[in-house]
Amino acid sequence: MNLSQQAIDQILGNAAVGHEFGDKIKELDRRLSMNGMSYSGYDSLTDRQQEIFSQGLFLEPESAMDLREYVMSAVDSCWCPDVVEELHHHSPMLMREIEAEQEKLPDMTIRIGEGISNLNETIDSILELLLVEGTDPGPGQAEFKRYLTKIFKNNNIETSSYQRGSYQFRGGSPIPGSVDIKKLKAWFSKFDLDIEERIPSISDDYDTFIVRARNEITAQDQKDKHGVPQAGDIPAGTEIPYVPRVFVGGPAVGGKPKKKKQILKKTTNPAGLGLANDSKQWGNALEIVTATKAGVNNRFANSADHSEWVAPELISLLEPAQRKGNTISFDTPLTFGTSDLSTISSDYGEVLAAIWGMSQAQNQAFSLPYSKIIFPSDPATKLLDFFAITDTGVKIPVSVKSGPTGGKVTIRNITETAEVLFQMSQGVQGAQVKDQQFIAVDRALDLAPTRPHEPLFIHKVLRQDPANPNSPLGTRTIQVRARIMSRHGAPGTTWQDLDVKQVADWLETKTNEELIGNRFPSLQMTDEEGNRLDKPKYVEPTVKKEKTQRPDDEDLSKLSDTKLVYIAKELGIKLPKKTPPNGRLIGRQAYRLGGAFKAKLIAQIEEAREEAVVFAETEATGILEPLWREAGSWPKLGPYINKEKKKELLIYSPMGSQMIKLLNESPAIQAELNRLAQALTVVQANVNVDGRRKYLSFKLNKFKDAAFVFDWPGYDAGNSLGFRMVINK
Repeated sequence: MNLSQQAIDQILGNAAVGHEFGDKIKELDRRLSMNGMSYSGYDSLTDRQQEIFSQGLFLEPESAMDLREYVMSAVDSCWCPDVVEELHHHSPMLMREIEAEQEKLPDMTIRIGEGISNLNETIDSILELLLVEGTDPGPGQAEFKRYLTKIFKNNNIETSSYQRGSYQFRGGSPIPGSVDIKKLKAWFSKFDLDIEERIPSISDDYDTFIVRARNEITAQDQKDKHGVPQAGDIPAGTEIPYVPRVFVGGPAVGGKPKKKKQILKKTTNPAGLGLANDSKQWGNALEIVTATKAGVNNRFANSADHSEWVAPELISLLEPAQRKGNTISFDTPLTFGTSDLSTISSDYGEVLAAIWGMSQAQNQAFSLPYSKIIFPSDPATKLLDFFAITDTGVKIPVSVKSGPTGGKVTIRNITETAEVLFQMSQGVQGAQVKDQQFIAVDRALDLAPTRPHEPLFIHKVLRQDPANPNSPLGTRTIQVRARIMSRHGAPGTTWQDLDVKQVADWLETKTNEELIGNRFPSLQMTDEEGNRLDKPKYVEPTVKKEKTQRPDDEDLSKLSDTKLVYIAKELGIKLPKKTPPNGRLIGRQAYRLGGAFKAKLIAQIEEAREEAVVFAETEATGILEPLWREAGSWPKLGPYINKEKKKELLIYSPMGSQMIKLLNESPAIQAELNRLAQALTVVQANVNVDGRRKYLSFKLNKFKDAAFVFDWPGYDAGNSLGFRMVINK
């Protein structure tokens, strides 16, 4: 098709086309996030991976790269009937504009939309909106965040797409390595902005500030002065929490000050240190050690954001990693705090495990020592961190996890990428998902709009009794969830139709006092001796947590017919005026019931009794107490109030905790998880770095020899349902 550049620019500037492309990117990012990836890394995926994830969204995988590629892939296509039909199906707005341009006269003057010259910024804006989706910005906050992002980028200050918890803006500090409030005030004042400390902080690792617009900032001013694309007016007084990514020491814990955090996640893994390269085969441990030293020094030495000892201590771990043995002591104690040690174990551990594997004595069971190492630039799944190549040329995927039990990966790492891993590792054939319950759980993950919402949908497909494959679907917990809503403001709510929006809308109608009741935390300003605390803390009241005995735990089928009738009358269940169907009255007070009527009556009694228990408990505490009791899990309310978490945490956190328990109690689902995991020829290396006891520890386990259990990191973590290896002691 021959369209003029003006026509193409007109299509690129069309709002409907941009919106359509943005919606497609949202869906693509959602698909990628289910497998632990994101759209930002799309261009580094393999052709096959791009094809899989973009299927049904774009004409070809390259169309997802940016808006121009999206438009040009259609313009430059063959325009065969099948292609045109496909484009009309999945890209109707784009096709409408292309066909409109076709109908225009060649010499017609076309007004080019404003901002087309800076296409990348438009895409950045679309992605920014995508990445903050799921939070709830106030009036003008989304525009304010976009404005701050542009100012920071113009001043070569990093920004972050972090979106968990409350709506916020994260990035570096304009004052390198410092969050001095006086210096920050002076810097932000240049842009007619105020900044003040926010207490308490919304972050465990960083301080929090509030940035506020002194006066109205018009869209035109943003475009003219700072080049902000897709700007919108920012009202005077608009404010947003700002979390500068500068590590600071925390308050004293147990008489000792909290150590300043030094290391960001992913900065010490192979990619962060510049070792990741699909075509690079590292031939020996010394080669990796040399490159690692250079990478560490380049990132951490002579940096205002890091203490001078950081680089030397990281480098000091390279020598013991070359020694033989599973537990290796080293002489110099580490200065890093607990959080940093965890990061070093998980990220730096990938490098240390590779060096260690190339330095060990011969072990045929695990193909040690490794002859060569490949650090993939973008691993196909989170199941693997590097490839170990044996002396016979066999490529072994190695997964490196930290801690005594190892890390967690999502079940999608099995169900969606098994084929890729089989190709890489020459694995066994035929490892498809067979168990219908496992399939149901896997598919339920697709229904959740975000990862923290997964428990709602999984509770729908789990059985009431996990050990009984004939037990009815729908856990007691989700049924209690629906009844609470139905009884308190949302009549007619059923667990089968319950969705995220329903829950969110209902929660917004309830106050914390209504939801929490007598568990509401109180703010404590002094310690037990009456001394004022440096940092106030929230204290939860002591409330008995034991589960109330259910009156419906008794086996109603074993009760006499007469007793059943009496129980039904006490609960207000309407009975036939005459003798029950297919039954008869024996004497004045005794009954004999027909089978069908008896079964129906028992079901009515069970439901009525359960509601009576649930809502009797509700009146005594908050309206969510029955949910927590049923789930056997209570959320931590102090941090919820302190950090102003979403109300959703009160529901999804307990349901998520119970979800894992139920999944691991299902023999069929457990068996399927282990069968699938064990089919992968993956070696998991667990690395533990300890600062106090001065040792490195390595533990090798083959997937085919290990057991696996389901795991969930919690609502706040924002990660998907996963599994972890049970490490043999």
